[in-house]
Parts: sequence; structure tokens; C-alpha cells
Amino acid sequence: MRVAAEVEINRTRQSFSAVTENLSEFGAFLQFHDPVDIGAGDQVTCEFQIGDAGGLPHWGIGRVVRVAGTGAAIELITAGFDPPYSTNRRHALPR
Repeated sequence: MRVAAEVEINRTRQSFSAVTENLSEFGAFLQFHDPVDIGAGDQVTCEFQIGDAGGLPHWGIGRVVRVAGTGAAIELITAGFDPPYSTNRRHALPR
């Protein structure tokens, strides 16, 4: 499933836009729009936009398991379809 994503690399606290090449409850392959400083083992916080603009976003916390060019495979440690604290989860997810 290809959906828009916002990804924060917890090590650097930098956020980047990406598109998922695939997405499941266990992980995702993210294709970043620009090169990013990311490596295997980095922890990331992701927000995925599921469906239309009015759809519920899917959020997740995971770790990078593989980097390929401007893409990264993410293994999700935890994920959900409901906002844990607010509708702007990128700034509200636990760290």
C-alpha cells in the first residue's frame, strides 16, 4: 500500500516526508523524497496517512533494519490506528 508518511529519526530529531512502498502491521519500506542520514538500528517515529485526507492516520514506532538508496525498511515495534494523545501525533507520541 502506497501512502504518504512523516518520519522522525529519533537520534537526530529531524523529520522527513516519505512514501511507503509497502505497509503492514509489522513494518514498512519507506522511500524518502530526499537523501536522509539514516542507518540500520536507528529508531524512528512514523505517521502514515491511510486512505483519503479524511481517513485515520496510522502511527508507529520502529527501527530501521535495512537501508537501500533513499529507502529504508522499518520493523514496527508498536503501531496503531488511533491517535494516542492528539490528532497531531508527530509531536505527541512517546519517545
